[in-house]
Amino acid sequence: MPEIQEGIVKIVAVAREAGVRSKVAVYSTDTDVDPVGACVGMRGARVQSIVQELRGEKIDIVPYNSDPARFVCNAINPAKVTKVFIDEARKAMELIVPDDQLSLAIGRAGQNVRLATQLTGWNLEILNETRLEEIKQDIKRRLMTYEGVTEELVDTLFSHGYNRLEDIATAEISDMVLLPGYDEEAAENLVATAHDILEGGADGDDFVTEADLEREALMQVRGVGEKVAAQLYEAGYIEPLFLVAEDDADRLAQLTGLDVKKCKQILSAAEKWYSQQGFSEEEIAEHNEAFGHLRQEFISMVEELARASASAEDIHETDEDEEDEDEGDVLVAEDPNALSDDESLDADDAE
Repeated sequence: MPEIQEGIVKIVAVAREAGVRSKVAVYSTDTDVDPVGACVGMRGARVQSIVQELRGEKIDIVPYNSDPARFVCNAINPAKVTKVFIDEARKAMELIVPDDQLSLAIGRAGQNVRLATQLTGWNLEILNETRLEEIKQDIKRRLMTYEGVTEELVDTLFSHGYNRLEDIATAEISDMVLLPGYDEEAAENLVATAHDILEGGADGDDFVTEADLEREALMQVRGVGEKVAAQLYEAGYIEPLFLVAEDDADRLAQLTGLDVKKCKQILSAAEKWYSQQGFSEEEIAEHNEAFGHLRQEFISMVEELARASASAEDIHETDEDEEDEDEGDVLVAEDPNALSDDESLDADDAE
């Protein structure tokens, strides 16, 4: 690409899973040159030529930004991020996305967030808005079983980004006393309370994880039990809306390992579940837009699965060919009746 060769557009970082997908961060030294547009080319011509060379490997061109939060939001594209909580000490970010954007943000088997993590150098965790609220409510319930912990104190923590028990347990007292309504005693009490819950106090053994809540949500769809919910979740269908977005039972069967008949029943039940939720026209319009992106992601998931399967078959065939060659060598070398050329000549002379 001329702009890269001339130094106008520079590549900052690359994250890659060979043969499947890559993310490339670029920036421009000339404000009049769009770094992403320069790399993509007219109608995608430039990047498509590279995709063809890499035999269909997907390439995401990401605009670099010196602001870490903006860079991370760019890297997690195509998902839209509504909130970012930054923990500079652990170099970690918690990204909050709309409910219908969660699958896009995570990607197939976590691929999108994994590549974004490699590209930016930040540890990333993705939560949808509903799940974040459920986790907060569960944490609030547990904290408030302890003396001296009020709803106002807990809400203040949440509003300042302390969304996890781990965040509260490791918080600096000097930072917490700066929060509205906090003094040293209240701060120390909250930190000690969080520690106690994490160590098993206050019904801590029953603490519900994010994954538990997501699988439980899938079971709202009729016909989805615990085992099926686990299979759906593992395949990337992590909430009921993803099942509503899916319109191909064969594809669902291919990705989950369930039989086609069961998948048809699940999709039908998901549609019925959706109709009973009472979504507004505006919400339905937003969902329909997101469903299109999700279906493209499902198609990509099937393509990746096919490529992985083909690659595995090629390796298997190569191994079998090598085994056949090795066995042939052994047979020749170990044949007790085989005679050397000299021995054959001696036998002819004797005759």
